[in-house]
Amino acid sequence: LLVFRQMLAEQPGIRVLTRHRLTRTLTTRGADGSRQIQQAVFQDLTTSQPLTLTGRVFIDATYEGDLAAQAGAE
Repeated sequence: LLVFRQMLAEQPGIRVLTRHRLTRTLTTRGADGSRQIQQAVFQDLTTSQPLTLTGRVFIDATYEGDLAAQAGAE
């Protein structure tokens, strides 16, 4: 964990969110039927406030693939 935090400290543009739970995703469907995540909405487990993230690329680093499953992946 220490090495991971040191690596992140070298990249000020990266923000790691902990104590957040994924509540929903907004996806679009391509002409080929593929899905692309446009937004992911999380609930802050400390304040109960929602947090909406948008992006061109989402990386699901959860143990069980929560983001991919929420987006409709098999």
